[in-house]
Amino acid sequence: MAEILGKAMRLGAMMWVNKKETNAKLFWAPDAKALQLVLEGDAVSLYGEVAEARLKSLACAMNASFDFQAK
Repeated sequence: MAEILGKAMRLGAMMWVNKKETNAKLFWAPDAKALQLVLEGDAVSLYGEVAEARLKSLACAMNASFDFQAK
């Protein structure tokens, strides 16, 4: 559990753009075992190789699939 929390916190810290706006959302669908990262506005440019690797690592630790969506 600590591993999953640590991975989620590292991913969240990367997506932090502005504390007054919510530009990044991470959704968990427990029945489908699926994570979805949705980025909007300025946050879209933050998704690169490192962010993808962190999302993939988090999903792997949760034995889940993952998806990224830019709006």
